[in-house]
Amino acid sequence: YVQENRPLVDRALIAAAVRLARVLNEALAGYRPPARAGPAPWSLSDLEAAGHVGQRATVVGTVVTVHRSRAGTVYLNFGADYPRQTFSGAVVNDTSGWSRNLDSLAGKRVGVRGTIVRYRGQPRIVIERADQIVAAP
Repeated sequence: YVQENRPLVDRALIAAAVRLARVLNEALAGYRPPARAGPAPWSLSDLEAAGHVGQRATVVGTVVTVHRSRAGTVYLNFGADYPRQTFSGAVVNDTSGWSRNLDSLAGKRVGVRGTIVRYRGQPRIVIERADQIVAAP
């Protein structure tokens, strides 16, 4: 009986999932996270960063890997290794060399301050100065 009706149950589950997705999409279509007041950036977890693109904040999490591209960009990948990271801090155009010591951040909990942007579908903050990287609160 179970084997005979498995295709029917599978189709019913898929149809229910499609209906649930539609209901959720309609219910959340106009959702925007509330803006925070004040000039100082507030703290978010690396998982929350994607919901706050365009806003200034300190994103806090554990640096899983520090990756250096051939072009010289240094990426602090939070939550997981690239390409499954939840958030990245990207050091671009470091002309003074302060980013050489960032490898020591792997495995540590830190915060990255700045404006959250989306790059290739992933949230990140462009890090231009060393003071944008802070000890985790």
